Amino acid sequence: MKLALVQLQVLEKNKAGNVAHGLELLRQAAKEHDIVVLPEVWPTGYSLGHLQQEAETFDSSLIKDICQIAKENECSILAGSIPMSHDVANGVGYLIHDGKESLLYLTDTGYVKKDIIPLICNCNHYIIEANHNVELLMHGRYPSWLKQRILSDKGHLSNEQCANYLKEIASSKLEKVVLAHLSEECNKPEVAYQVTSCALEELNLHPTILIAKQDEAVEVIND
Repeated sequence: MKLALVQLQVLEKNKAGNVAHGLELLRQAAKEHDIVVLPEVWPTGYSLGHLQQEAETFDSSLIKDICQIAKENECSILAGSIPMSHDVANGVGYLIHDGKESLLYLTDTGYVKKDIIPLICNCNHYIIEANHNVELLMHGRYPSWLKQRILSDKGHLSNEQCANYLKEIASSKLEKVVLAHLSEECNKPEVAYQVTSCALEELNLHPTILIAKQDEAVEVIND
């Protein structure tokens, strides 16, 4: 497997110029590599006060161009990241598209911002946090400060939060869901599975649901 990291001289507040130059370098790298990684916020020119306005939606022309390059060269392209809400600096999730299918990786967040929801809809595969069962957490042995941290907007998604977000973002394209970062202390795999399965059944969706465990590999997502 060959990996390429694309670096470019970003032009401040010149989105059109950054996009044109970035796509040119991307096409060159995609010809000879299996995975190509682009730098964060590269199209925006690091307009830090306007990142939300400058961010690309999943159906934008730029994203379609990137997907087409991935498809033509049969490679995977990592084009950016999704900000999470956690008590660490710069926590992010990832939306990966190979020109055919899409996968969202989202863990270590207390909630998902509303303006991000449209960007993560209609994926084929979701790896998403289902960290805890609230009742097990509240009656568990963790100290109060830790329980409040986990339940906060800077903490972790519960089974119910995970299920509710999936109901909001999933569609008929959904094939697999991997429930990740389950607490061994405050959750049970069968409980997380049941909550997610019931929520998706309300949408008449019946994807494969897998549980990511801490001590063994999960089934490979390879359709």
